Amino acid sequence: MLFKTAILYNNVVTQSEYGTKMNKTAATLRDVAKHAGVSHQTVSRVIKGRGRVSDKTRNKVLASIAALRYRPHIAAQQAANGRADTLACFAPNLTNPSWAAIIESAQVEAREHGYQLLPVATADVDVFADMVAELVDGGRVDGVIVIAPYLDDRYQQLLLSVPVVYTAARPRNRLSLNPFDAVTLDDLNAGYQATRHLIANGHTQIGMITGLAAEDGTQDRIAGFRAAMKEAELPINNKWITAGNGLPKGGYDAGKQLLNGEKRPSALFVHSDLMAMGVLRAAAAQEIAVPDQLSVISIDDAPIAAWLTPPLTTLSHDFALIGRRAAELLVAAVENQNCPRQHITISATLIERKTVASIA
Repeated sequence: MLFKTAILYNNVVTQSEYGTKMNKTAATLRDVAKHAGVSHQTVSRVIKGRGRVSDKTRNKVLASIAALRYRPHIAAQQAANGRADTLACFAPNLTNPSWAAIIESAQVEAREHGYQLLPVATADVDVFADMVAELVDGGRVDGVIVIAPYLDDRYQQLLLSVPVVYTAARPRNRLSLNPFDAVTLDDLNAGYQATRHLIANGHTQIGMITGLAAEDGTQDRIAGFRAAMKEAELPINNKWITAGNGLPKGGYDAGKQLLNGEKRPSALFVHSDLMAMGVLRAAAAQEIAVPDQLSVISIDDAPIAAWLTPPLTTLSHDFALIGRRAAELLVAAVENQNCPRQHITISATLIERKTVASIA
């Protein structure tokens, strides 16, 4: 049995026939775009009644909306102030403790200003693009915080019509329709401080386990490491520099590689606490005592750092402060899109524990 329904959009009525069986999954804005053979931005313009769209394209989009029974987000359209009063924070995952701290504090700050903040896990660029289409182009959020935008090509999806704040990355110089605010870590100085701490404790044979090469923080921490070694007139052994993936397993594998050689460094600067966890495990597996035979320093001061064996010497970044500042900038930009963009840098603080030994 078939039935017909009529939907009114922008004074255009379209009709569509449906079978008795209904799709169990609600159609998305991206589904409409694919069905109509247009971009998701075009679908968004038709729904909002903004921008230049030909009558032919508009009618095609409306037909697809009717055929798929897509329902635009009503709350955002009916907000009395023309806003959804909702923000989003896109992160590669919601399990990284540093990113979780940023999100949690940003949520608290957003609520103080009358906004809800949605945490959104975007594991890869395709998921990121889908969430941009649904939440931003779909009118569900007024602004976005993006953690680690250069992890892959996701930053190319950020030519948005809403304010954007970067965290864990600085804006790169490129053409953009929308300049971005940013709250970033002073990774260059953090890398320098970590390496200087090892040098100050008498270490001259120092290796490094880096993070993901695509991230600005990785490159800045490497630059800080190199600057400290150059300042101390110490040679850099490139065989003692290897990349990890930001996770404990990556730290374990990289540490095992560096510690297996006949000649190994007396100290390691590790990109992050999560990877340092893996390094400590690799050292223990090879019966290398930390810090007596190997000193280790890292960056982040994750909650688990103080509870490792031995407790991890690290540089602390105030991720809660980063989240608060990011939310403050985003709210300000949402409420006044003509306000000047800002780039705030947060410095790190050395936390001395038990993984660095003095050999001076």
